[in-house]
Amino acid sequence: MTLTDFAKSTGVTEDRIREYVHAGLLPSHQDQPESAWQFGDSDQYWLDMIACFHDNGTSLDDLKALMLPCQTAKNEASQSLMGLFS
Repeated sequence: MTLTDFAKSTGVTEDRIREYVHAGLLPSHQDQPESAWQFGDSDQYWLDMIACFHDNGTSLDDLKALMLPCQTAKNEASQSLMGLFS
């Protein structure tokens, strides 16, 4: 979905989502022009987590430090689950 649609569906403003992308918190969109951004379920997962932490006072710099271990853990869990069904 587009940025506008994503913002409407999540209740997070377009400006806040842009801020998160430019801070590297939604990295799949970081190297794309804004006009090419398309958001999906994975982005919803990360946005929910980012917004929760940010709304509770965690700085964007601290969030960036948290994202790598979270992404790594999510990837490892996904690979483990895929291994069970292959």
